[in-house]
Amino acid sequence: MSGSADNGEKHGIQVIARAATILRVLADGHGPRSLGAIARRCALPRSTVQRIVTALEAEQLVEGGPEGVRLGEAVRQLAGGLDDGIAPRLRPALEALSRRTGETVVLSRMRGRETTAVDQVVAECELRVVFQPGHGRPLSCMASGKALLALMTDAAVERLLGPDLPRPTPGSPADLPALLRELAAVRREGVAFDRESHSPGVCAVAAVVGLELGRPHAVSVVAPTARFVAGEARLREALAEARPAMEAALR
Repeated sequence: MSGSADNGEKHGIQVIARAATILRVLADGHGPRSLGAIARRCALPRSTVQRIVTALEAEQLVEGGPEGVRLGEAVRQLAGGLDDGIAPRLRPALEALSRRTGETVVLSRMRGRETTAVDQVVAECELRVVFQPGHGRPLSCMASGKALLALMTDAAVERLLGPDLPRPTPGSPADLPALLRELAAVRREGVAFDRESHSPGVCAVAAVVGLELGRPHAVSVVAPTARFVAGEARLREALAEARPAMEAALR
């Protein structure tokens, strides 16, 4: 009886060690990998890798997609509690972007089903948008949230958010299929939009930075609707041109 228990314990420890090895391979910065590639790197049978990956996917520790397997949302959430120094490193670039656009610039990250502002540079104009740091807002309604959700597969988004989405405004995605259509556009264009989908009178454009670190954050340019509509192309261009400096600051 004791021998059987010992064997079971050793098997459990072995599975954990193999799972950790797989996660380390996926965290090496080389992007998604096929099951075969993971098996070769880990020196494990492909069938073993497939069983472990399936279990990790059920816990959202990895995500499977057309390009292969990559780290999942649960890993990003666990890492979100760490003080990684990303905000201070990006602060000069955020300030420069705010000066160029004349609008509030917000740095956000994902926490559960919400996006949370971790830093912001508030515009120096009379009519401006100010976010409350640490206050979570629904991922599906924010430009920052959509930019971060677009990093996930549709299946992972559905598992995370479920079928019923919050609708704080008439501009919010009507349902999950509508959100998934928006996310497909985000993946094609590289930017996400909030056109009064979170708050009446407020719009934003957002893009992801820090993906190579495995710590994706979203940078948003946020403005009152009237100014956003008039200057949308300019704000989007400014954000795109600021991203290389931000990525360089994170290296």
